[in-house]
Amino acid sequence: MLAVVLLLVAAEPIVAAEPVVAADAGEATAVEHELGETRSDGSGRLLTATTAEPVATPRVIAERALPAVLEGGLSWRDEKGCLSCHRGAVAAWAVRSAMAADLQFDRDRGRELLSWTDDWTSLLAPEKRTDADQQDTLRRESDAVAQLLLSRLNRSEDVAALRAAMQPDGTWKAGGQLPLQDRPAGETTDVSTAWVRYALGVATESNAAETVAASPPHRVLPRRDPTTTEWVAVHLLLAASRPPSDPDADAARLVEQLLELQADDGGWPWKIGRASDALGTGIAMYALVQAVDSSAGEGRADEIEAALAAAVAFLDRTQTAIGGWRVAGTKRSARGRVTETASYWGTSWAVIALLAVDDQRESRSAVDR
Repeated sequence: MLAVVLLLVAAEPIVAAEPVVAADAGEATAVEHELGETRSDGSGRLLTATTAEPVATPRVIAERALPAVLEGGLSWRDEKGCLSCHRGAVAAWAVRSAMAADLQFDRDRGRELLSWTDDWTSLLAPEKRTDADQQDTLRRESDAVAQLLLSRLNRSEDVAALRAAMQPDGTWKAGGQLPLQDRPAGETTDVSTAWVRYALGVATESNAAETVAASPPHRVLPRRDPTTTEWVAVHLLLAASRPPSDPDADAARLVEQLLELQADDGGWPWKIGRASDALGTGIAMYALVQAVDSSAGEGRADEIEAALAAAVAFLDRTQTAIGGWRVAGTKRSARGRVTETASYWGTSWAVIALLAVDDQRESRSAVDR
């Protein structure tokens, strides 16, 4: 059983949290924990879930989350072996972001996690590593490799593998258990394809952008009614990454669509129509940070920054006593129940997004000075 349990600090005072329910036998079931009504921000000041207190800074919220990211990642390594598309890759991105931001956390454990995720054989279950081929493995794990590329950017083998994995129609297949997610199959393919294209586009290898430009046409923007916030966010990332000389005509619409999806509580749901969660919120925040200084966010900087401030407050308010967030499972079999895997994924994404907001604020402050 995984050592980390991600609990929600509820909006109303409660005595104990409900157990995290595993969606199927493949996911670890977290144990029920007693949940107090207060938590500390690290300075000795106790916060209550219902008191209107000043919002903690993105750095403080992210620092509180890092022990859960490290424990959840290393526990998964010890118990499962493989890093999988939803576990080690996004955790590596969160840890590298924390190191770049010079956050205070256990860096030895952070380096231990990165050593694991940087080993390509970790993409495989231990029993499948004998005689495995590196490029073949990387090609079959496009989703995880794209996330890893976004965190390390200078791995030529990642770029080569992603280029080789492209299908004749210009798409990339969703790997692992991602096809089981609660959304249409075509939307899942769109999302996996968009993440790979985005990762290649921001990679430092000179052939990355050429790969995207030369790939067969794939209509990645036919959906006016996506079922997940992730679809909107990742396509906004693609639009915002276009050079000013070649703006994306859909960029402004995607910004508008993502802002409209923000709930009154300041968060976004991963699955549109459900309650806000850290997974949808983290992905949406990251996309808006990248969009605000691009042509996609032209004329909407104040509106985007207000949306980001509300999202930071949402994450501060809903963070659990041990630093994580409770997130409903993304697979159809979860049926809206909170799962450990989705909670871990959401916690890692929250760290990535919070540090992106922090970096943007620091950059703007430096310009103002």
